[in-house]
Amino acid sequence: FVLNWEQELGFSGDPFKQEIITPVSSVIANLEKEREALNLFIIEKGTFAMLIGEHSTGKTILLKWLEEQLERYKRDMVVNYVEGRELKIEKLQEIMLKPFGYAATKEPIVSTLKQKLGNRRYILIIDGLERLTKEIASFFNTLCAYLEMQVIISSTKELEIPQAKEGEIDYFKNGLKIQLKEMHFDSAAEMIQKRIEKFGKKGVYPFDEELLKKMWDDSKKNTVKLLELCRKQAIGFAIKKSKGENIDDARSYEKEGIDTDKTKIEEKAPESSAKEKER
Repeated sequence: FVLNWEQELGFSGDPFKQEIITPVSSVIANLEKEREALNLFIIEKGTFAMLIGEHSTGKTILLKWLEEQLERYKRDMVVNYVEGRELKIEKLQEIMLKPFGYAATKEPIVSTLKQKLGNRRYILIIDGLERLTKEIASFFNTLCAYLEMQVIISSTKELEIPQAKEGEIDYFKNGLKIQLKEMHFDSAAEMIQKRIEKFGKKGVYPFDEELLKKMWDDSKKNTVKLLELCRKQAIGFAIKKSKGENIDDARSYEKEGIDTDKTKIEEKAPESSAKEKER
């Protein structure tokens, strides 16, 4: 009986859990060009950036990486990371004030933010926004007119940017666009390897490249599904190992799509049939 399967395989924890592992910089795979583009955006104080990509292309881990990198510059900036589904025009004031520890202000929000920020800039990171309304765009245009502010949004599709009101500067126009592409196997394997090494093992143990490629294909190139398959497979290996079985042997069976338990039953069948004939 195995309960702590991670320990059975020599892991210090679960490398395949469905969450962003921290520090993000230790597990993020590939995305070097995208990281460099965000870095330049921050340095050059651009106003608006949009990350566009289907599910499992790396949008969230990229934004989490950016948030982590900016943590060391608290003297110069206030960073606010929010989920896109939370972004409602009625809640925007509360969202913007959240980093300062309260949800409302009697003064105009621009005045309050300006006072709280001082010489710092405000960096708002919105993960998973699927619609940019006229009200939200206008609100941000107003804030950008009075504050040193940078807005970074991720979405599964390129958002339609509402036209600015007459006489209003359009800070969303001509912003940075980063198109995230479908992850390739090399990047997926690097992600799994970094997670495994984060929890104390080397390479892609207990898998090998061939088995990992099979799981990648079975996941239909979806990183969330890949992590699920890796976890299920690792638990299976942990149970086999607890019985004294060789993981290398079990792995070869898995690659060939052979159910080892079924194979053992079939191997025992002739013996049982002979006994029945004697009876």
